[in-house]
Amino acid sequence: MTVYGQISAPMFLIPAYGRQYKTKQQALDAWKDGKDFKIVDGPYTSIRDINELHGMADRVLVQYDNGIFEV
Repeated sequence: MTVYGQISAPMFLIPAYGRQYKTKQQALDAWKDGKDFKIVDGPYTSIRDINELHGMADRVLVQYDNGIFEV
C-alpha cells in the first residue's frame, strides 16, 4: 500500500433535497430521525450508513447553516 492509500480525509454531509437547518439541533434531530443527507461530491446517505461512512473517512461532518458537527 502506498502512503497515498493511507490518507483519510473528512467526509462532509449536507442536507439533501434542498433542506436547510438553521441550528445544530435541527440538523442533529434530522440526522437522528434518519433524514437523507448528501455526501459532498457523492451519493445520498443517512444515519443507517454510519458504520460504512466511518470506514471510508476519518471523520464524518454534517454541515448546517452556521457550522458543522461530527457524527
